[in-house]
Formats: sequence, C-alpha cells, structure tokens
Amino acid sequence: MNGGKCFAVKDVWLDKDSPTEKENLDKIFAALDEVDVNKYEWDPSINTTNDTCLQGIIGDVLHNKEYNRYFMDIVCDQRGMLTKEPVQDTVPDPKIFNTDPMPRSPAKMAKWTRPGTQQLSQRSKFSGRPGSTPLCAAVPCSPDYKAKFQYRLVYNNVGKPLYEATNLKSFSQGIYDACIGASCGCLMNG
Repeated sequence: MNGGKCFAVKDVWLDKDSPTEKENLDKIFAALDEVDVNKYEWDPSINTTNDTCLQGIIGDVLHNKEYNRYFMDIVCDQRGMLTKEPVQDTVPDPKIFNTDPMPRSPAKMAKWTRPGTQQLSQRSKFSGRPGSTPLCAAVPCSPDYKAKFQYRLVYNNVGKPLYEATNLKSFSQGIYDACIGASCGCLMNG
C-alpha cells in the first residue's frame, strides 16, 4: 500500500542440525565466487561472439557478482524456539500415525478431478512405466523423530508466474533468467 514493497514470509520447522536457507545461500555465493569459467569446455556451436555466447554471459555474471539476482534475496531470517529431543529408547506407537492409504469414496475422487480430465482410480495412481509402483502399494517410510527449530525467513523477490507475462519479451526474459540461474548452479556443482 502507498508505494510499499512486496515481501514473502516463510515460517517452517527444520531439523535441529539442518542449515538455514540463509546459510545455504551464503554457501552458494561463496562457491560461485570461486568458479573459474575458463576451466570448463564450452560448446563451440553456441559460442559465437564473446558478448552473446553462454561462456561470456556467465563469465560476466560471475565476474560482476550479479548472480545474486538469480537467487532468493533474503531480507532477514531468524531461528525461533527449539522443540524437546525425543526421549531416549522410545518407540513410536504405529497405531497413532497409521500410514496405510485411506480408501477414497467415488464422491471424494470426483471432487479431486477436474471436469474434462480422466478419472483416476486408487489403483491407477502410478506412471504406468515398468518398475513403477502405485502410491497405494508404496511401502511407507517411518518418520525420523528429531528435535526441530522454528525458522522464519523474509525475502523480497516474490516473483511472478510465467502465465502473467504481458508480452513475449517479458516471457522470454523470465525463461532466460531461469536458464542463467540454473547454469550458475550447474557450474557451482561442477
């Protein structure tokens, strides 16, 4: 309102020993600071001129430290309260959190299906590829009971979905930015 900014707030519970998103982002930026684009083999068919080739674009982004615009812009974050550790030698009661799939009535299945699409039966909820398992037949994994801490994160690049692009130029820019960010992530892991 009145020229204010849009922010997003994320409030989650993380395992006690998990890094926060801010810590992860700091590690990503530190790793990108160490990337040398010249040590990679670049496809010569897409490297036409230095200012429009992928190597030149990524090199400029890394050299000018502009990679932060392709990642979440964290305004502030905070660790909150910590839950208690589970009591040693306790075993969860399997009757409390029953992980067996619940039968779904035809009325409920119809509610979950969009008009004009095919109705899925409980049996057909798998890809149909060889070796795939229907969801109802999947073996449930037991939860990992660990102490958790509350983590709040405020970031200001909320973003927009591509379907809200007003023209081809803004749509193309969104795809371009996503590709540059993904390329930076691949270099960091390389």
